[in-house]
Amino acid sequence: NKDMNHLDPIFIFKDSAEARGFVWWIANNFSRIKQEAETTSGFGKLISITPYLIGRRVIADFAYYTADAMGANMINIATEKVCEFIAKEVKIERYLLRSNFSSEKKSSGVNLLIGYGKEVIAEAIVPQKIIKRFLFSTPEDIEQAWHSWALSSFSSGMLGINAHYANGLAAIFIACGQDVAHISNASVGITSYEITELGDLYMSLKLPNIIVGTVGGGTALGTQRECLEMIDCYGKGKAKKFAEIVGAALLAGELGICAGITSEYFLDPHKRARAYTRQKAFQ
Repeated sequence: NKDMNHLDPIFIFKDSAEARGFVWWIANNFSRIKQEAETTSGFGKLISITPYLIGRRVIADFAYYTADAMGANMINIATEKVCEFIAKEVKIERYLLRSNFSSEKKSSGVNLLIGYGKEVIAEAIVPQKIIKRFLFSTPEDIEQAWHSWALSSFSSGMLGINAHYANGLAAIFIACGQDVAHISNASVGITSYEITELGDLYMSLKLPNIIVGTVGGGTALGTQRECLEMIDCYGKGKAKKFAEIVGAALLAGELGICAGITSEYFLDPHKRARAYTRQKAFQ
């Protein structure tokens, strides 16, 4: 699905009329802007610029394809070059390289609607006999509980509905050399459950903000590179596969915890761990 990293400079003009003129200028000069941006990298490609007009200010949402890199440095350098180019072509009071619109390392509604990084859709049909035998629950219990969780999530103003994406994301990001702060974006997503005609459980995940890379950054660190190599996700041409593995891991995590909450065994591991910790402390 979507595979774009975003950066969002803001341009300030004398008045709203000049700001509206700049929106027109962007639309009519995109090819020139794209050429400037792509002189800074052999991998990054400028896909689109979406302007948002606020009074005498224009937020320009730059969307880039960054290949197998997470691409933060790549798009920062490219957008800085573009801003310098625009400042020579258009009369502006000033610009700021970042406006906070993309909400990098923060959760916001734009993360759910537009996305940030790679969008992953994961789905599975889990037979009812598997859920009963190994998860000690039923498809009906999970689906009915999800309805209550969805209502509670809406009531709380939650961005997306999921049980604990952040747990799986934290483990994978730390192990595989990703920017852990991006968990705040990546944990915005939607889990849903339905009963099939045969009585099995259909589940799906929409993950619109999987911000990962398999080259650059922390991926070359010894242990992190080793973890990526164990799942054949280190180097060029591996980022989409890695994003898919993240999606599959989160799907399994959602099923596990939701089945656990609908069974009588959810707290058993926590109780055992607590007893073990106390025993060690007394020793």
